[in-house]
Amino acid sequence: MNKRIAWAAAVAILGLSAALLASDWTMEREIKTDIVIDAPAETVWAHLVDLPRYEQWNPFIRSASGTIALNETITVTPDMGDGWVYQVKDMTFHPTIREFEPGRRFAWTGNHIHMAVFSDKHVFELQPLPDGRTRFVHNQHFFGLAGALVAAISGEDVRAGFSRMNHALKSRAEARDHHSLHQQPGEGHNDQY
Repeated sequence: MNKRIAWAAAVAILGLSAALLASDWTMEREIKTDIVIDAPAETVWAHLVDLPRYEQWNPFIRSASGTIALNETITVTPDMGDGWVYQVKDMTFHPTIREFEPGRRFAWTGNHIHMAVFSDKHVFELQPLPDGRTRFVHNQHFFGLAGALVAAISGEDVRAGFSRMNHALKSRAEARDHHSLHQQPGEGHNDQY
């Protein structure tokens, strides 16, 4: 009797796995946001890659450390907000930078379960605009069997976190760019924004 139950369970698991593989559940899911910042890409980039200063201005990523460079592993502690379904307060990730184009784009991938089960890619991209402003494109791709589930459960909270970060980056870059445009020769920068 126990062998029959074990075989039935194995067949059910294989059937469910095959159904998931053949269904829309394995397709990539994406959360995408963007914002136009009234500052040149160089100014925005300087803030985006200065991980130790995230705690001064970034409401989505409370703290970060490491170097933004290809194949470097960094440390990131996000703040998903009070509404986040998991209510995990001290969640820290150690993603690896997998794409890096200096002054323009970087992306990290999370070190999760096996890629077929769940993985993600978090992308930060700057698009210089003809008028000297910059479009900041901020997105996350979810992959694997659990990717759709994770996106469905946490997607709106992630989107809200991205929006908070985008607006804070806009404020900081615009204030910093405005400050440097009106700075007198010999004056230093004030990091108290």
